[in-house]
Amino acid sequence: HSLANNMTKLNLKDGFFKEFIERTKNSDPEDKAKVFETDKDIEDSHSNFAKEGQSSTEVSGDDHHFIVFVNVKGTLYEFDGRYGFPISHGEVADDDFLTKVASVIKNDFIQKVPDEVKFSVITLGPKSDDD
Repeated sequence: HSLANNMTKLNLKDGFFKEFIERTKNSDPEDKAKVFETDKDIEDSHSNFAKEGQSSTEVSGDDHHFIVFVNVKGTLYEFDGRYGFPISHGEVADDDFLTKVASVIKNDFIQKVPDEVKFSVITLGPKSDDD
């Protein structure tokens, strides 16, 4: 969702995400989800990034769950595969996006299960000038 809903802001290079979007551009949401759920490359990438987080946890194939937050025409949406619909978190501007998402994560996830350590956050954004 985060890539497909921001294609006008992104210049994707060849790789998994560009291939996935191209391969599924004419698919319905259910078929896109099936492709995403069964793709070994995305699961491996997620596992590798989760292992590089600030805390050390074991990552197994049974622990994967993906949620994405996107700004769609000024509304912050949460897409969660456990639900058959997007969850609206209200209005958001591009310059307030990270602050609003951080607030949702803190209030709706972390505070509800404060002792859970199997949690990671990945952001997608432009490459910094320092890289």
